Amino acid sequence: MSESHLDETTLVSIATYWNTLEANLARNHLESLEIPCCLEGDSVVTMNWTLANAVGGVKLLVREQDRERAEGALREIAVSRGELTPDEEVRSAAQHTAQAHGRHATPSADADQFSEPDQEQDEEPLTTRESMSDRALRGALIGLIFIPIQAYVFVLLIRIFLSSERLEAHHRQRAIWAAVINIPYMVIFLLLVRAVILRI
Repeated sequence: MSESHLDETTLVSIATYWNTLEANLARNHLESLEIPCCLEGDSVVTMNWTLANAVGGVKLLVREQDRERAEGALREIAVSRGELTPDEEVRSAAQHTAQAHGRHATPSADADQFSEPDQEQDEEPLTTRESMSDRALRGALIGLIFIPIQAYVFVLLIRIFLSSERLEAHHRQRAIWAAVINIPYMVIFLLLVRAVILRI
């Protein structure tokens, strides 16, 4: 189904992304499963990623009747990337089902349900290594425009690689994307330095 047909139906947002790469990967996955979907805000973020907060990120939209199947597909992606364990996937599915029916999931004897919102577990604080991975990805993206920043990103990537602190899957993925962007720049820079030295 084309986006023009989507415009004629009731669309709901099922996920928000802060860069167009992740948003397009999610959209492509849903389309491969023949779930009609589209992105909102991707044009603005593509032209100027610093406006992502202003427009509320890139939203992934699907038809209301496809919502449950689409959310299930996105949870499968998270499990395959290690961002959710299978147990967390079950609890996440229970929470989405409860929200869709207008109620909060309540705890059960075998702890397969989410607790009430005011009893949510505190998230562990980010380690220095995880914070550096976030900074590295932001720096690599900024460095697409301001190339000297890539040197700072390269130093961050080395520190991430040498660190033995905890690095959760989604932070590891950010570090990998930062490296994918940064390393070609650094290789070109080193080749230019080598060429200058050989001419001296």
